[in-house]
Amino acid sequence: MIERALLDYYRCPEPFVRMAAAGELAHDSGYFRFGPSICYGQSTYGRRSPTPDGDLDDTERNVVSQDGILQMPFDPSQVTDNLRFERYALGSGAPHDRLMTWHHIYYASRRFLPVGLRRLLQRTYFRDWKKFPFPHWPVDDTVDQILARLLLLSARGQGLTRVPFVWFWPDGALSCAIVTHDVETAVGRD
Repeated sequence: MIERALLDYYRCPEPFVRMAAAGELAHDSGYFRFGPSICYGQSTYGRRSPTPDGDLDDTERNVVSQDGILQMPFDPSQVTDNLRFERYALGSGAPHDRLMTWHHIYYASRRFLPVGLRRLLQRTYFRDWKKFPFPHWPVDDTVDQILARLLLLSARGQGLTRVPFVWFWPDGALSCAIVTHDVETAVGRD
């Protein structure tokens, strides 16, 4: 069900989101565009690049609405899951992938390093991250952009001018808080 990601995210009724695959998905996964957003996964049209930079094929031009059903050139649920679970990072040559050896060395020796040296190493490690096209640094909102664009295209394809708003927080709660911490060892995790 390729609409799952959109239905789960917006909690809108199923009749407001109607999609179908526009063909058979390619066997390989790679990077492509959906409008301004960089995606990773399989698509039915164009080529998929092994890296997120360069001239990526834009699949948005292949989205067509037929009888109120969006014919999608990729599976939005697969793509958003790939982004959320960072499946693109496996063997992608992404900056964090290339530095994985240094990452292991740093965390193995971190407790022996003075705070000043750790901060210097962290600044050095992160200095070029803003230059990479994907993922956006410091916060990547690609999934939000993809889903917002899909909801807009779905509504337009059905001739809708509005979609009912469903509150995101359960039981009328106004907000939520998440408390987290860094876990660097099995002891911290446990």
